[in-house]
Amino acid sequence: MSIKRIHHLNFVVANLDHGIADFEKVLGGQVFEKDELPQRGVVTARARVGEQWFVLVQPTDFELAPGRHLREKGEGFFLLSLEVDSMEDAVRDMERKGVRFTSDMDRKGLLNWWVRDLGTDHALGEQIQLCEERD
Repeated sequence: MSIKRIHHLNFVVANLDHGIADFEKVLGGQVFEKDELPQRGVVTARARVGEQWFVLVQPTDFELAPGRHLREKGEGFFLLSLEVDSMEDAVRDMERKGVRFTSDMDRKGLLNWWVRDLGTDHALGEQIQLCEERD
């Protein structure tokens, strides 16, 4: 199994438009594209920063993970996503090493991104996920 790169970083925000305005300044005027993930209870905005994506996440459902994160920890870093060539191979390899996942199924993310979350006990309590881009 090989990690190809950091695929995207997610930051949770209380207000997407304010977050976009702040980070456009920080990222040198990068243009953000908005999207919705109703199954995750969020609206998002993403921008390319080099080879990686930078994603802002505004919860719309505070019972789901992003909303709970905002409620419990406030705005800031939310999730690190690592790109892999093959989700199946990466999951199998990590499970052999004792890594646990929060689900037995991949989840559809933005665009053509398919993700699987690692248990937070593997990352100092932070959220890390694997990401595979599929056609």
